[in-house]
Amino acid sequence: MNNVLLKVDSVSRHYHIGDSDVHALQNVSVVIRQAEFVSVTGPSGSGKSTFMNLCGCLDSPSSGRLEIDGVDTASMSDDELAELRNRKLGFVFQQFNLLAAMRQALENHQPRPAPDIDRVAELLGPVTAGARAACSPELSSAGATPRRVRGNRRRRGAS
Repeated sequence: MNNVLLKVDSVSRHYHIGDSDVHALQNVSVVIRQAEFVSVTGPSGSGKSTFMNLCGCLDSPSSGRLEIDGVDTASMSDDELAELRNRKLGFVFQQFNLLAAMRQALENHQPRPAPDIDRVAELLGPVTAGARAACSPELSSAGATPRRVRGNRRRRGAS
């Protein structure tokens, strides 16, 4: 039985930035088998993130061959790579940068309860806006909206 999950064979990744060529990875080879525990370590700038992006099929090597479960990823379409990432790959990030963004996205898509219109009218009554509470701001005169806001502030401060 072939239990090779990931085979990286002579992989290099080069970038052209401005007038210089960056050799992020040069001729890297590794084989990772089923049930192996692997850690990628090295000093800053040694190519760890580039290597992980290649192994995660988020980037393509400049040269060399990358196989996942015996399939050469170079021959896969974007949709096939997305399916592969969905079914077979996972990352544990060093920093949890995505958690705040994910929480914010969830909060922005949570249904909010409808406002209690009677309670809103009750609260707006003392600042003389109660009668126009159902009007949208664009239907108010240019001076009425600021007067209501200023009145609301004065009212709160006066208590």
